[in-house]
Amino acid sequence: MYFLSFSCRDSGPEDLNLPIPKDSCVVFESIFDDSSLVNLYPNWQNEWGVANCTKVNSVNYFVPRSFRRSNSNDFSLQLLSFDKDSILADAVIFVGIPLKEGCYNIVEQCSRIINFNNVCVIFDNWNYDTVIDSYRLDTNSTDNKIEIVSIDTLQKIIEGRFACSFVFANDRPKWDPKNLDTMRFFNGYFKGNYQ
Repeated sequence: MYFLSFSCRDSGPEDLNLPIPKDSCVVFESIFDDSSLVNLYPNWQNEWGVANCTKVNSVNYFVPRSFRRSNSNDFSLQLLSFDKDSILADAVIFVGIPLKEGCYNIVEQCSRIINFNNVCVIFDNWNYDTVIDSYRLDTNSTDNKIEIVSIDTLQKIIEGRFACSFVFANDRPKWDPKNLDTMRFFNGYFKGNYQ
């Protein structure tokens, strides 16, 4: 009975590290930095879906929210992390992702005036409603990618993978010393509803 009860359990949110297929453009990456300490945030149960990635060297969880722009064939994806007190901590926002399966290069940092001509991304570290440390896309990295694996247009569910690197963008010292000069998010996965 002991063996049967544990071998037949439902897979839950802790089983998000799905293997990346060989034909994926987002390749599996190993951890190269095993000594840095970074802020990590718990997996919150939510109605939007599931998302996680390796942030520098440990698994970090997000609440995914996707929005299709009206009268367009693209969407934005917000990956939001909340600390143990439910306070917004990290926000990674992808904009201009085509609403079709495929692999897309993340080619630019989104400006605050959004440019929808290419897939772009923003990453900021927050405390409540204030950005404390800003990052910009590391355009020297050639493996900034997002892949749309599947889209269910009837149930409005989208699934994908991502990997991208960021560099510290402020012209002042970092507010939080656990925010590194370079932040790599990799082996990323998301699945959730889009509106």
